[in-house]
Amino acid sequence: MALITTHTISTDGGAPTFGAADNADTAETGSTNVLVVKNASASSVDVTIAGQGTLASGADYPDRVYTVAASEEAWIPLLSVYRNVDGEAELSYEATADVTRAVVRL
Repeated sequence: MALITTHTISTDGGAPTFGAADNADTAETGSTNVLVVKNASASSVDVTIAGQGTLASGADYPDRVYTVAASEEAWIPLLSVYRNVDGEAELSYEATADVTRAVVRL
């Protein structure tokens, strides 16, 4: 799996580096970490964060799916409930053509 580098927002400004989406993407989780997805394609794209662990009921924690509209951008929180054993969220995309992503820490 490929860990997306987290860009920390600072008072000096700057911008995160966007890279091509890949279905082997992982990202650091945390209360201030956000996955930014830019969809330059002509169709919407679903982004899925794999559920980790189990609920008190014994059921698997559900995956979370976000839809990024065509030619739009979405900011998706990378909450710690999606942390795998390596401390990362596991990401997948319905399609990766014309889709880029970055992770920022606010």
